[in-house]
Amino acid sequence: MLGLGVDFHGLWTGGGIGMYTPDRWEIVRIQYAGKTHERVFATWLGGFTDGDLWRFSSGVTKVVEHDTYYEVHNQSGSIYQCAKGKQGMSAYTEAVYCHMEHDLTTTQKGTMQIIDIKELVK
Repeated sequence: MLGLGVDFHGLWTGGGIGMYTPDRWEIVRIQYAGKTHERVFATWLGGFTDGDLWRFSSGVTKVVEHDTYYEVHNQSGSIYQCAKGKQGMSAYTEAVYCHMEHDLTTTQKGTMQIIDIKELVK
């Protein structure tokens, strides 16, 4: 597709920069090893046979608010287009998030918390 990439459940890669449009999303603040950063926790809803997909972004650098979505820029150069009204997780990705949060806090290695994206809008 001449550098336009592949569309798979809202994941799009174009010209070396990842463009992602998740079905559900949250902004997560992670404190680990003395550093604090925010990441998009993105969910793509699967079907009966293929299940849900999830990924963390590389680290939020800038958030631009548009009428219907937030444009979330990341350290890797990727951009997540997070639709307003689609904030949240599936049951599966909520379980994944809770497991990661539990591991960080019980080992006392760090913390994770969901934050309001408005904290990052410039």
